[in-house]
Amino acid sequence: KKFFVYGEVVRPGTFPLDDNMTILKAISMAGGFTKFGSASRVKILREKKGQPGYDTIKVNIKAIMDGSPTDDILIQNGDIIVVSEGVF
Repeated sequence: KKFFVYGEVVRPGTFPLDDNMTILKAISMAGGFTKFGSASRVKILREKKGQPGYDTIKVNIKAIMDGSPTDDILIQNGDIIVVSEGVF
């Protein structure tokens, strides 16, 4: 089982999926955000069940870090986490 992290993280790539892996833990495994990475512009691409394509789940890591643990979504096998640049 594995997941992928791309975009504005220190170490983008493929990572092993542990039990109870949350989005915050996954971003931490990838070294955290680069100086351009936006904690409020993160999305998970998750394979649709039984059909081609992906569902997009928008995640606000900043809200999680500010004390909203219910937003700390569990990662599933094959998830692709994309961290976008902040808008300046």
